[in-house]
Amino acid sequence: MPRDEKPPMLCVGRSPWFDSRFHGEPKRQYEDRMQVCWDVCAQCQHKRSCKFTAEQLTVAERTGVWCGVDIGTVQHRRGIDWSNAPPERPQDSY
Repeated sequence: MPRDEKPPMLCVGRSPWFDSRFHGEPKRQYEDRMQVCWDVCAQCQHKRSCKFTAEQLTVAERTGVWCGVDIGTVQHRRGIDWSNAPPERPQDSY
């Protein structure tokens, strides 16, 4: 991998973990799964591009975890609440 190229997004290939809350999923199980997502997102070097992509989604497309936030939940349907998103790194770029 060239020095200036970032590694792939850490969520790639882990899509079930990054889904919104499953029908009938116990709250504790969902919270534990979201903690894993938060940890993965916090280590990822693609936060800004992830956030940018998520902001471009329509309401119908908004589902799952993007940049550490489950935007598929009811509280995020009108607009994405990034207050719980991991901090961005200076080297992130769109």
